[in-house]
Amino acid sequence: MNNTKPKVEKARIANSDFDLLLKPGTIGFYQGCEITQIFIFDKATKTAKNFFALFCFDELETNFDSKTEIINKERIILSDTYFAGILRKRVTISTAKQIFMDIQSNKLVVDEQCQISKDLSLIPKVFVANKTTRDFSFVNYVLKPNYWGDNYIIEFFDNEKEFFDENVDAEKLITKLKIDIMKYCPINLEKTYDRIGNLIFQFPITEVKFDIHSDETNSKIFYKLERHPKSENRRLQVNVKANFDDTITGFDKVEFFSDSLNHCFILGDDNNVNSEIIDLEKKLILHDNVFNFFHGINFNGRVGVQYAEPRTILARDQIHNCDIELLSDFGKEKKEISNPAEIIRARRINNEIIKNSKDYFVYDREKSQDENISEAFNFVRSKLDSHLNIKEICLWDPYLSAADIIETLYWERTGIPFRCITCASNIKQKEKKTKFQKIYRILFNAKKEKSSSMFEKVVKEQQEYFLSHSNNLKVKLKFLGQHDNYGFKFHDRFLILVPIDSSIIPIVYSLGISVNQLGASHHMIQKVADPRLILHNFELLWNELDRKECLIQEFK
Repeated sequence: MNNTKPKVEKARIANSDFDLLLKPGTIGFYQGCEITQIFIFDKATKTAKNFFALFCFDELETNFDSKTEIINKERIILSDTYFAGILRKRVTISTAKQIFMDIQSNKLVVDEQCQISKDLSLIPKVFVANKTTRDFSFVNYVLKPNYWGDNYIIEFFDNEKEFFDENVDAEKLITKLKIDIMKYCPINLEKTYDRIGNLIFQFPITEVKFDIHSDETNSKIFYKLERHPKSENRRLQVNVKANFDDTITGFDKVEFFSDSLNHCFILGDDNNVNSEIIDLEKKLILHDNVFNFFHGINFNGRVGVQYAEPRTILARDQIHNCDIELLSDFGKEKKEISNPAEIIRARRINNEIIKNSKDYFVYDREKSQDENISEAFNFVRSKLDSHLNIKEICLWDPYLSAADIIETLYWERTGIPFRCITCASNIKQKEKKTKFQKIYRILFNAKKEKSSSMFEKVVKEQQEYFLSHSNNLKVKLKFLGQHDNYGFKFHDRFLILVPIDSSIIPIVYSLGISVNQLGASHHMIQKVADPRLILHNFELLWNELDRKECLIQEFK
């Protein structure tokens, strides 16, 4: 499929949008542009490459084409070869326009020539609601706050996201840089990692400002709006809508042509009020937000009594004892719910749990153990095939064995590589020690087998199991075991789906229990909300164990 035509058309629209948004009075009256650029410098080639750039237009009338300011006080050292820097400069509108055109010719000069990706997609204008809105857009983390209102952006999207040569751990350096950036400026690429390499032109909307509040009956909305002092009057429309429990509980609109508006909207409800301002002539959204109003505040707390007798806890070792200061609640009383909205909200809290419950498994005591085991394994196995563009699958379990790997990961059907880590001393051996052997060791203080021979025994048994329980067709596996002083001890169990594109967040499930006990007793399998640290820690242990002394099995 040829993607050239849509890419060219989008670029044409974006250029038209750029001219429209910059025109005085469209959404603001811009006088200059502040540039914040993060760059990576390669000392070997003596070249700089763009890591992120923000061009924010403003209405200040001074300090044009000022001297470039380096924000970081000292170099951000990434490796022996690479360091990063953050620069800021303010330029005129004409200079910003020229830079916008130059980028489309794969050229970027803010202070000096800087390399940019050869595969940039120019995206037409996008409306970004202010970060105070309920439906918060994460792109706000890399934009300059607009205290007047919302923003439009036009973005060059980097499809390559390549900043280093193949001799360095690019993901490690990028992770470090994203954290270091926040020490010097409020650009959070940790939460908006998809924006690295991009160049964003930000157009703050200053055309309107407004005030909105509800009345004492919670059924009317009072709206006050003022236009920018330099604005020429043109036809605007204000839409106000209330919604609750996935229903629209009120709607009203008004058109006006003056420099201000004072209006009372009768909605019958003031829950989740959505306010929208539209420029009917230029077909632009000037504002969009959701408001919630306080209807009451309940207050409760706890207080301790001075010199009161504490609760005493005697520790098992009878040394580390402690006293617990007891507290009393106040302001805590049963609240009678008589408001329909409160009754519905109580039900919706449970609904949200139900709605988002598709991506975790919970042991169900109403079902048989066989049913729970079957459902738990089916849940894990389903995750192996449900995500595309996965580079590898990692299984991290201190009790993991060949049998567990075969019963879970072997259900992946496309040949994605597996990396697995276990704690070798936890793997149950086939031969159980006899009663005589146990007594002998107690009476005569006999030394245990050397760890090395124990590990060799584990390796032999696990390899035999792999070969006797599967033909291992299309299996690419590396199975490592932590033992002795190799690596570090660990406890939690994780299934990690690593994406092909390192800029995409990995998918991690906490298993809650070892694979050999899935569904056998009470536990929950749930998706981890912030999985990058889990993968990072897995990699740390993997790097320590990735040697022949820790290798249990490898299928290449």
